[in-house]
Amino acid sequence: MKKRGLLFCLFLGLVFFLFIYFLPQQNFLRLSFLDVGQGDACLLNFNNEKIILLDGGPSDILLRRLGESLPFYKRKIDLVIISHFHEDHINGLVELFRRYQIDTLVFGEGLEKKYPAEIIFQEATRQGTKMVAVKEMASLVVNNDCQFKLWNLVSRYTNDDNNSLVTKLECHQFSFLAAGDNELAAEKIILDSQLNIEANIFKASHHGADNANSQKFLEKIKPQFMIISVGEDNKFGHPSEALIKRANDLGIIIKRTDQLGSINIFTNLR
Repeated sequence: MKKRGLLFCLFLGLVFFLFIYFLPQQNFLRLSFLDVGQGDACLLNFNNEKIILLDGGPSDILLRRLGESLPFYKRKIDLVIISHFHEDHINGLVELFRRYQIDTLVFGEGLEKKYPAEIIFQEATRQGTKMVAVKEMASLVVNNDCQFKLWNLVSRYTNDDNNSLVTKLECHQFSFLAAGDNELAAEKIILDSQLNIEANIFKASHHGADNANSQKFLEKIKPQFMIISVGEDNKFGHPSEALIKRANDLGIIIKRTDQLGSINIFTNLR
């Protein structure tokens, strides 16, 4: 009887496996704004097939959040994008490069590099990661449905080490925009450049600081949702009450990691 029961369980397991294996796969995107405290890390999971990370947060908490967000067997990140080299955006990448295989690393050419950038580049070189420096503009194809556009404005604006890549994901009926820690002067250059920055989802610049995310910038983006990646009771007073009011006046829905933890947005790309 025990042998018969074991065979029956194995049969059910096989049926379940075949059902899952041959089930038509949806083409989805899971966009996760990871709760890394006072910092930034955004994970993009395309159908569990292509994994992309935008920034790495301020500490090794990144690894814990990745463990919560990815299947246990996923030990490869296809693309890591560094918006800029402040510690609250890159510290977590050191251990990431030591524990995960990273296919490609993208960063802005000429953006000021700070500790621990040199360690990250050493680890990337050690494991043979392809490195791409964006001089002015780059396009990266994700799949048949989506592509990234990245803009580096450092050649026209060099006086602020908050300067960051502008990163936009464009899919058929979905778009996402992030601009690192860019502040008001950089936003003016973006607006003057007539870039297409309209997006459904916008990650608030500089953790919701008042010296970023201007009225004109938000009006140009026209987001439905604004995500603020910010630490609870942080010493900087982020996000600013003025920004919250601006967003509310524009009818933008605000979601904050200090209130909600990691924020996950799912969308079907077809």
